[in-house]
Amino acid sequence: MGPIDAAVLQEAVDASPLTARYRDAVDRESAYEKLAARAEQARREAQPPEEPGPAPERRREPAGREVGRQQEVGGLLGALLSNPTVKSLARSAGTQLGREISRSIFGTSKRRR
Repeated sequence: MGPIDAAVLQEAVDASPLTARYRDAVDRESAYEKLAARAEQARREAQPPEEPGPAPERRREPAGREVGRQQEVGGLLGALLSNPTVKSLARSAGTQLGREISRSIFGTSKRRR
């Protein structure tokens, strides 16, 4: 027993009744692509046209760099929340808090020996 010849395989494929349906590959638009396009269109329609407004105030930092007022708002808090260590700590605390709340609601507790 050995592998079938390419010509015999092609002849069997061509004789199949499914060849007409599955011969050509079709790349249809996926549900994700449709939903993403719909969300993008809704976002564009909901967003008012951008009007040129006054530039945000700028002030000079001692180091000589300019900082916009929008960046000042999230300064310390934004830097703190972008720190991976703080994120990990917050995630752990949230998990523990959720676990304790569910234990208090459902009446389960840790097993004690």
